[in-house]
Amino acid sequence: MPEDKRNDPRLNFEIKVIHNGNRGITKDVSLNGTFIKKNEYIPLLPIGSDISFSFYFPSIKKHIDVKGLIVHHGNNKNGMGIWFKKTEERSKVFIRRFISDYRLVREEKRSSNSL
Repeated sequence: MPEDKRNDPRLNFEIKVIHNGNRGITKDVSLNGTFIKKNEYIPLLPIGSDISFSFYFPSIKKHIDVKGLIVHHGNNKNGMGIWFKKTEERSKVFIRRFISDYRLVREEKRSSNSL
């Protein structure tokens, strides 16, 4: 298996995405990339292709637009690993906060369960 080159920790979390009007879902997300699961509506694009899509957070009714580069297709070609090429700073801040807040909530739940 190839060496993992991620610089930022990833969050295993499903987030809705929209690409060319079609809906998909992530497997994980980090500050610098994500993995979108393959489905019947979002086909695998060739490695090296540019991709534009939006994360959709229904609880706050917010779209985050992202432009990325497809860097791999995962094990068994089960989706697309995407490196974020161009993301507005406010979108990066939102993604960073989302990941951080989710981790804090998860750690609090673990701590309360161990009491």
